[in-house]
Amino acid sequence: RNEMALTVIDRAGKVVRQEELQMPYPGVCHDFQVTREHVIIAVMPLTVDVARMKAGGDFYAWDPSLQPMYGVMPRSGTTADLKWHAVPGAMIAHFMNAWSEGDRVFVDGFAAPGNSFAFFKDVNGNPTPNAIADSRLTRLSFDLARPRSEVGFAPFAAAVGEMPKFDDRRAMQPYRYGWHKTFDGIGMVDWQTGAHRVHQLLNTDNPGMAQEPVFVPRSRDADEGDGYVIAVVNR
Repeated sequence: RNEMALTVIDRAGKVVRQEELQMPYPGVCHDFQVTREHVIIAVMPLTVDVARMKAGGDFYAWDPSLQPMYGVMPRSGTTADLKWHAVPGAMIAHFMNAWSEGDRVFVDGFAAPGNSFAFFKDVNGNPTPNAIADSRLTRLSFDLARPRSEVGFAPFAAAVGEMPKFDDRRAMQPYRYGWHKTFDGIGMVDWQTGAHRVHQLLNTDNPGMAQEPVFVPRSRDADEGDGYVIAVVNR
């Protein structure tokens, strides 16, 4: 029935608030983001349909007639303040970071132009193209002072892959460096210069693929990005 809940828990584990909300459609909400001023909730067109399941269909199915939807609300507000934005070509399963600058909200994540969970078929039972192959790090921007304006969509052209990570000390604020899983190694992005570097793991002599990377600062007061990247590698 498109129902979801926003739950806030404090550092002691106490539930501070819990509010129900209505999603635009019953789809996947795999990840979400917060800034110091806003909450960003995303729903993707991998839909759930009870009638389909009762007929023997899959729990999830891709609906190409729908668009990824992003709801943005003030952290100081309620779920009644959610404003939903359709963002075609932005199926984001995993986010990197987000921050607010006044009425503008910036959200970074790997955006696929279609179904990046292609092991799920579409609503007609047909396979979908595997959009994960073109999942590209992308910066979305929402101008909340102009709710009917188009959402900004700025891909980081060279950064194709998934599983983004950054220096967590820069959470909810502008940042420079990020890391991610590529299809042949581990990539590093520099938002300031636009540089993209890849540590290669996949070759004919020593095949391998990294799982989600983790960044560890060299010390508590080290500069952003000064530290170590750790990842499990399957060979």
